[in-house]
Amino acid sequence: MNVRILFLMCLFLALGGCASGARSAFDAQDREGARPMGLVSAPGHPIRVYLDARDRAALFQQAFREGVPVGPDGRLDFIALSGGGSNGAFTAGLMKGWSETGERPDFEVVTGVSTGALAAPFVFLGPAYDDELADAYTGGAAAGLLQPQGLAALVGSGIYRAEPLRALVERYVDEALLAAVAA
Repeated sequence: MNVRILFLMCLFLALGGCASGARSAFDAQDREGARPMGLVSAPGHPIRVYLDARDRAALFQQAFREGVPVGPDGRLDFIALSGGGSNGAFTAGLMKGWSETGERPDFEVVTGVSTGALAAPFVFLGPAYDDELADAYTGGAAAGLLQPQGLAALVGSGIYRAEPLRALVERYVDEALLAAVAA
């Protein structure tokens, strides 16, 4: 292969990494107005809270002055779920197995990143949602998530199509689930 052609191909591919496609417009005003499906905040209890470093310190100080909320068992149980794509199936299996032992805590705080964020509502809601959590990862719904965009990935915002993930979330995260979390 001609060295010049090879050089131009490498340059083209390298420059593709610098490009990104158009993203959905979403500014600070949109963020303030966004509300999860039909949820309404009560006075003094916003649905979302955005904190800077000062606010976080004040929030934690207030929580400890007023007493940290604990669960019915008198403990504050929290868990952070890691990411890792298909490794979320391990989270589902762990939670289901932990429930079966009878030793799984009733988590007051659940957080996660990437696939851990998808699992978090089910983990928060407890053993009654273990089957739905397991189904999300092992029932075949997640099988088609990684659909490459092809050459569009060179100018798009990711290598994979967003629609399969959106469909998975819409299948499992509905108004009933959000209402259960809110309750």
